[in-house]
Amino acid sequence: MPLNLGKIILILGAGFFFSHAAIASMTCFMAVEGTEIIKKQGRCELRYSPYSTFKIPISLMGYDANILIDETHPEWPYKQGYVDWLDDPHNPRLWLENSSVWYSQVLTEKLGMDMFSAYTKKLQYGNEDVSGDKERTRNNFRFLLSDLCQIGLLRLRKTTGLLGVIRGF
Repeated sequence: MPLNLGKIILILGAGFFFSHAAIASMTCFMAVEGTEIIKKQGRCELRYSPYSTFKIPISLMGYDANILIDETHPEWPYKQGYVDWLDDPHNPRLWLENSSVWYSQVLTEKLGMDMFSAYTKKLQYGNEDVSGDKERTRNNFRFLLSDLCQIGLLRLRKTTGLLGVIRGF
């Protein structure tokens, strides 16, 4: 079956975008065309911790707040005590390539909880509860997100430009 260039097929599977073992047996498939979900199969409304996909909105928050400058700035050094196995200095590009937890944590600390929470609410992202533990960018079981919500964020980015949505802080 040929794929229409205007059609966006998004396959979200527990083992593909999300690596949480507890959801490994629960899958979701969605096909989206424009702003319409044309096929949805599985438990797409189930909410769980976002893990690495949360880096998308965190990066947008960081660029909007002028903390992140470009793909190589700022570069932050690893410090003893960071939760991660990656102990090299990282910049935005390496952060995303390596899925560095500690870089996410430093960025959210620089945003501050008030701004971080305000951005999350402005994006209407997940259940918007960022009041969890110190590792709020990973293993935060208060902040929960469904595949439907993630598709919504990506559709919003495609149709309206996500940075335009979070401007004004």
